[in-house]
Amino acid sequence: MGKCDDNLVCKALDEAERRGVCLVPANEVFAQKLRRRRERFGLMSPRRGLYVRQRYWEALPEDKRALCLLRSLAVLHEKWVFCSVSAAVIYGFDVPFELLDTVYVLGGRGCKEHADNYVRTRVSVSPNSFVRQGVRVVNIYEALFGCMCDAPFDCAVAIVDSALHKGVDREKIQSYLAEECRGRQGVRRARKILLFADERAESGGESRARVTMARLGFAAPELQVSVADPFDASKMYRYDYFWVLSDGSVVAAELDGKQKYRDPEMLQGRTALKVLTDERRRESRLSLYRIPIMRFSFEESQDPVYFSHLLEAFGIPRDESQAGRVE
Repeated sequence: MGKCDDNLVCKALDEAERRGVCLVPANEVFAQKLRRRRERFGLMSPRRGLYVRQRYWEALPEDKRALCLLRSLAVLHEKWVFCSVSAAVIYGFDVPFELLDTVYVLGGRGCKEHADNYVRTRVSVSPNSFVRQGVRVVNIYEALFGCMCDAPFDCAVAIVDSALHKGVDREKIQSYLAEECRGRQGVRRARKILLFADERAESGGESRARVTMARLGFAAPELQVSVADPFDASKMYRYDYFWVLSDGSVVAAELDGKQKYRDPEMLQGRTALKVLTDERRRESRLSLYRIPIMRFSFEESQDPVYFSHLLEAFGIPRDESQAGRVE
């Protein structure tokens, strides 16, 4: 029972990490071995029946951690079909982190007997499932409909923005809502979310801040407006948000986020310091256009009193009709 068992546990954990899943014990005997060695191997159990090295788990970005968990649950519960927000994670859409703790599966046989307080079941009129990333999921349009029903309005907009940005066809979503979701609870809300959604948004934070602007009754901005580098016309810079005021002047805005300094996709091989240096150079050159740039964090955009004062201070015009576009 000593070294041989330790080697067996190590190999099993290594293999699980290689596959991007938590370790699911094959039987109760092996589960007992893992429980006895939790401290020795630095193990944790993110969900009942799943084991993983804590250092591996904590090194994963939150979206990758959520995907790892779903893939692990799919091993543990072979009959589960993931839907709604969980399916959106599997499809690779930008899902707000606060939604990741709940797991969404289709209701029915093979699901409810395993459900506990972190699992929500949904009934679907489209029970057909597809395998993606080794996991059974509903089709992409049913997944988005579930998100538009289950998530808070701003979070749902972020997910749909991401789907559109990644190439999901808006007209096909509209058709699915009209043909497959007619009469289903939440379809009116889903249409409203889709109408507000914009494929130009490049992050969930940008999307949710845009919802806050509308809720506060400010004019909708243009998104990702490009201007040329004053020193190199072949190089373009983009503003997250852009308004043209009634007197012809313009105001731009940028959402400051930590993601640009951590996400490998956004770093594009650069260090965080290089990203910061490039950003300062960009702002220095754009200052030649004499365009006021309003900078804010995601946290600031979620404080309605502060954010309203900030928008007013930069002269962003009011448009009370915008509030009617959101809940």
